[in-house]
Amino acid sequence: APGSSAHRVVKGHAGPLWCVCFVDGKYIATGSADNTACFWEVDMAKQAKPYMVFRGHSGGVTAICSVPDVEQVVTGSEDGTIRIWTYDGMCPSVLEGHASPIFSIRCWRSGARHPEDAGRPQHDLIFAGDMDGTIRVWD
Repeated sequence: APGSSAHRVVKGHAGPLWCVCFVDGKYIATGSADNTACFWEVDMAKQAKPYMVFRGHSGGVTAICSVPDVEQVVTGSEDGTIRIWTYDGMCPSVLEGHASPIFSIRCWRSGARHPEDAGRPQHDLIFAGDMDGTIRVWD
């Protein structure tokens, strides 16, 4: 019956997997208790190991999302930080300010999505929710 068995099982993290998201239709991004995030090709049959491993958090990666129209992924962690990663594995920004672990993260890009928005500057926002019930909005 459809849906009764997994199409493919791939193991790449050293700890429990806590979050997953699709990125630009090319990759799957995952976050784990092993303090890493990984990029996988959507067609995992080509490569059974991560395409890229993001290291830098001192706690498990509990939340992950991609930034629309930009080659970046954002991770939230038990360490209370948010990291912005480029597709080549660089981390140009670390956002600090949460006093407890981050468990939810979403990215939003305003402007220039529709013809009527042409010429308007784009503005990226990151929404992060943490264990103490706080939502912080970062730009």
